[in-house]
Amino acid sequence: MRSTDAEKKKSTEKAPKSCRECENWGDVSEKVRVSELLERTINKFETKINSAEYDPTVAEYVKLIQLGREIGQEDEPKEIKVTWVGPNEKSNSEK
Repeated sequence: MRSTDAEKKKSTEKAPKSCRECENWGDVSEKVRVSELLERTINKFETKINSAEYDPTVAEYVKLIQLGREIGQEDEPKEIKVTWVGPNEKSNSEK
């Protein structure tokens, strides 16, 4: 996948001053920085995969298989917590 010129421009734009003065700017700026780093890394990896010299390792293959399984399981619950709420009164056997 190639980024369009609009996408490249968008990723290099500076945030408006009003955003930088927001109390949440610290959290948001960190997420934006990580997102941009991830986007650049994915683009480089896609370029590498599309090259004729690409020869995947067994570790890369296993990771891709694992990722494929995780993506297929996104709709399923990963953990279910159950809490039993009993009556406040003691039963005859507890008295």
